Amino acid sequence: MTKSGLMPPGASVTAEPPGVVALKTGFDLYMERLRGVTELRFLDRLLRGKRPEEGVGRALESAENDAPRPRYEIVDARDESTLPPNVVLLGGQGRVEVKGESNYQDALDAICGGKCEAGHGRKVLAVLQPEPENPYDSNAIAIHVDGKLVGYMPKQAAAEYAPIAQLLASKGKVGAGRAFIKGGWRRADGDEGEYGIELELSPTEKLLKTRKITSLE
Repeated sequence: MTKSGLMPPGASVTAEPPGVVALKTGFDLYMERLRGVTELRFLDRLLRGKRPEEGVGRALESAENDAPRPRYEIVDARDESTLPPNVVLLGGQGRVEVKGESNYQDALDAICGGKCEAGHGRKVLAVLQPEPENPYDSNAIAIHVDGKLVGYMPKQAAAEYAPIAQLLASKGKVGAGRAFIKGGWRRADGDEGEYGIELELSPTEKLLKTRKITSLE
């Protein structure tokens, strides 16, 4: 009750012991309606000859399926001091999804330390190793993390990156970029997810204008 004698919106007066007046909020009224609906559904199952516990079981199962999954914690494992002196860390104002990672799940698993309930979100450094002798694509760029092959740059992206790769190679250097590994969950209900990896790399036209590249020319 307010000083003016008016009840707040959504409140109602209920029967209480003498001398006691209780206010019900909108939430209280909502819960009462919800309990009423639940009781009616319970009665309906009884009248239809269904066991109430069956409905309860389905409701619990549905609630479990709808429950929020645990969220992975992002781990930053990017240590630039570990990069060899011939590796040039390039800008990362673009996104390139690494391909073929399904063939290198064991390597990704080792990098992340094994699958877990929530999965992984791991920031890493990836070396962009050209493979000019690759029988499928002379512009192929292999992606290595912690010395392990984890996939390849998509064919179109590799072709666009070729001028950078060639310039770096002419100076005895190789490029690297920041990357993000995600996935790798294994849950109690049997649900399991593979690892994926995304490369952070600026478009070639922007890279060609950066000091790290122009200083090589």
